[in-house]
Amino acid sequence: MTFGSRPAFRPGPLRAAPLSRLVTANALGSVGDGARLAALPLLAAAVTHDVFWVSVVAAAGRAAWLPAPLIGTLVDRMAARRSMVGAELARCALLAVLAAATAVGWVPVTLLVLLAFLCGIAEVFFDSAAQAVVPRLAADRQLERTNARIIGAQITGTGFIGPPLGAALWAVGQPWPFAVDAVTFLGSALLLRGLPLGAPGERTEHGVAALLRGTWAGLRLLGGDRVLRRWWRRPSAAWPAPGRRLGRRTGWAPLGAWWCR
Repeated sequence: MTFGSRPAFRPGPLRAAPLSRLVTANALGSVGDGARLAALPLLAAAVTHDVFWVSVVAAAGRAAWLPAPLIGTLVDRMAARRSMVGAELARCALLAVLAAATAVGWVPVTLLVLLAFLCGIAEVFFDSAAQAVVPRLAADRQLERTNARIIGAQITGTGFIGPPLGAALWAVGQPWPFAVDAVTFLGSALLLRGLPLGAPGERTEHGVAALLRGTWAGLRLLGGDRVLRRWWRRPSAAWPAPGRRLGRRTGWAPLGAWWCR
């Protein structure tokens, strides 16, 4: 696995439209994430009346970040647009199924745990690919500004707009938060289809063994470099820009994705 090299794909002159699509898609998806994070525990509480299962459902989405190094290495071998569109369509389908199940009154708690975990996996795919695609769309001098816009959209959607929206829709009707979530992810996928397709990163090896070797190489890079190791231990909220540079300059998306979580 080679670090520090950029993918072969090179765009033409910077265009505002692809960047705007990327930022808007991130904002829509983040609103959906925030609404889901608020509504899923409420649904778990209504179904089970058990605080244990509420905590399990809430934790299942974050547990999806455990295989993030492996997923990020896989994303490096895929076209970023396909990864993002696929992740958004997957979340749209999952939330549509949950909305339908809630509407008919059939919501086993195991379904909630599974859907929370699968939505989290799709989120890992999306975030890793969204980070990797920025250098292909923005000029070097605009990378920091573009990353700041994306991070701002994610924080605003996930932390400020999405949770109140999810709670308010829950008060209207239990299926509504998940139906609206599905619509936000569908809108995000449609926006992302307008991005250049690009190409996957340059990789000469294929197969599961090569995927594991690439993941292990990234972990060794993170653990073996004194500066990167020190950055990794710092609070991510205080250091978003170094995290984005970390993933961009090493050429390994999970490093920056971990940093900014």
